[in-house]
Amino acid sequence: MAMRLFFILLLLVHGSIHLLGFVKAFGFVQVDALRLPIGPIAGAGWLAAAGLFLVSAALYWLGHRAWW
Repeated sequence: MAMRLFFILLLLVHGSIHLLGFVKAFGFVQVDALRLPIGPIAGAGWLAAAGLFLVSAALYWLGHRAWW
């Protein structure tokens, strides 16, 4: 059970990190950790990746077979 929770936490943290690229691309906040510029199309990709990680975490938590 502990490994399952750790994996869910890992998916949530990784998805949240992808949100940094999105907020930097659209100028919502200054993200000093990301030094290279990120365009709006790439920012949308970062948002899509974040969403997929968060949805995967939710599906894994619910025990759905298609979480991956």
